[in-house]
Amino acid sequence: MPTSGTNILKTDYNTAQATLQEILGVGEDGYGIPILNSDPVEVTQVARARGWNNLINDLNVVHQHISNVSTNTSYFNTGTSIVTASTVSNLLARVNWLNDSSRRYTCHPSQFYTTGTSISTSTFFSDSTSTRTLAWGVEPNIIRHEVVVSFPSRLLARYYFNMGSYISFVPYYEGNIISDIDGEWATFIDYLRLPANIYKFDRAKYLAGSDITNYNSGSLTISVLAEISANERTIKFTTSYSNSESSTVYISPSGSTWTISI
Repeated sequence: MPTSGTNILKTDYNTAQATLQEILGVGEDGYGIPILNSDPVEVTQVARARGWNNLINDLNVVHQHISNVSTNTSYFNTGTSIVTASTVSNLLARVNWLNDSSRRYTCHPSQFYTTGTSISTSTFFSDSTSTRTLAWGVEPNIIRHEVVVSFPSRLLARYYFNMGSYISFVPYYEGNIISDIDGEWATFIDYLRLPANIYKFDRAKYLAGSDITNYNSGSLTISVLAEISANERTIKFTTSYSNSESSTVYISPSGSTWTISI
């Protein structure tokens, strides 16, 4: 890292620092971190070694969040001198690379974490169970589950999704295979439980305001409807199981497991 006495021009430093502040900070498109390691240079015309090191620390927070590794500081340091044109160019190029919308709103899978009270990498809610009591054909041939996810504030919801977090839906069934159609449901649900096929409600869906995703297998349909409240703090998920051939349905999916990945 640079030593005392080395410096970078104020304008170049502040350009990079402002971008990192936008990514990490408390604006609507940030991660919600109130205090960064680095600060803009206000008085002097240069940012000295301490400010530079703090800037690199902030850059590494974003870089590790996205890629799971720290950025290579050799891009920015030439011995103890950091005022070369190539060094500044490398810095601005790396910051702009991180700021690309295809990267800044993502999180590397190894960077997901939960609070210390959790016992796994996800929090599961499996109490949304419904049992059909009416005969098929008496009412629309659908079993529905509803789950509501609420955030303390609109901004906290934005920060959650800005960081690449998401809400996933994982269907579940009990092993009551008593007919061919039950086996079809089981095969269908097992397919949707595969990591590549799991439904994810992410930042793009949240910003859209609502989302409906349908999965089909033969006559079977599983539909996930997401509706966001007017205050943008609450998301209501309605999952529907239906079969166009109602007379052949015997299985009643016993519940849904909702995974909140933090």
